[in-house]
Amino acid sequence: APTIFYVTSTTNDGSYKADVTIPILILCNENLTVDTTGGTPTLTLETGASDAVVNYTSVSASALKFIYTVEAGHNSSDLDYKNSSALALNSGSVTDTAGNTLVVTLADPTETNSLSSNKDLVIDTTAPTLSEVTPVPTPDNDNTPSYTFTTNETGTLTTSITEGFTGGASVNITSTGNNTVTFAALGDGSYAGKTLTLTDAAGNATNLSITTFVIDTTAPSAFTVGAVSSTGNTVVSNYWNSTNTGIDVIVPVASDTSLTGGTIQLRANVAGGGYENLGDAYTIQGSDLGTNKTISNTAGTFEALSAGLAEGESVAFTAIITDSSSNSTTGTASGTTLAVDQTAPTISEQTVVTT
Repeated sequence: APTIFYVTSTTNDGSYKADVTIPILILCNENLTVDTTGGTPTLTLETGASDAVVNYTSVSASALKFIYTVEAGHNSSDLDYKNSSALALNSGSVTDTAGNTLVVTLADPTETNSLSSNKDLVIDTTAPTLSEVTPVPTPDNDNTPSYTFTTNETGTLTTSITEGFTGGASVNITSTGNNTVTFAALGDGSYAGKTLTLTDAAGNATNLSITTFVIDTTAPSAFTVGAVSSTGNTVVSNYWNSTNTGIDVIVPVASDTSLTGGTIQLRANVAGGGYENLGDAYTIQGSDLGTNKTISNTAGTFEALSAGLAEGESVAFTAIITDSSSNSTTGTASGTTLAVDQTAPTISEQTVVTT
């Protein structure tokens, strides 16, 4: 009687998803004749929770051909038949030229001459699982921002963002878990409704929605710091005296929504020694937009500049405006300077001699 030699496939080794057809060939030691009048032979494959039962389709000399169509839910790390009795004639007949019936015993799965020993066919009908880990900061002045996500599969990553990634239109994801990618140079604007798509080796794809973010690389508009004045007790224009208790600096704030949440940092230059921060940065409020903002500091803060102001020194003022994306502009210095004069005049007695 004819016997089975080995089982193989004409499909290349690789990973395959649902709806792909894979021919499976059972090679025997003699030429065969198949009669399906009484029934059609089948081959049962081990495909996970639901096993595939594949129908015989044709015979060519000593090779029986079965066509397997991958269905949703089928999965196998190395496709093979169910067991050594997975081939069933189902009342059909498979005989040699002398009329002897084929012995339908197969090699045990994974053993020599089995399907999995001859081919490496991965059946994967499960799409990758993706989730966002670290979104792009928003707003952001880095036009090549990074983005971190996690995945349970490897594969090829693409994005609906036109500019793609720094390495090209796609990235090869070679490890599961957290992965960080960097987008290519992006233009200023809002990036809403954008996605990442990971396609695994079998062709299963999953989209991940990217949290909307804004790229803003434009610095705040140019400005000139306004008037500076001492406050408290005896106020004299352009002077800082021993009775003053504070200092006010006027900074114009443009009507630009990107400034909301940004900061104004006053700067002072004592006697031409270079600019240093004056007090803490002020956080810009929405109500400040389009106004001249007065920023106040105490005498203690002002007099601590340059390790302590000295009599006769002159102090110039400017400010740095930083928007919510960390873009900054240093303003033109105020036209007002303050001269330090904290010494009261002295009066001495004079003797008048008459003759």
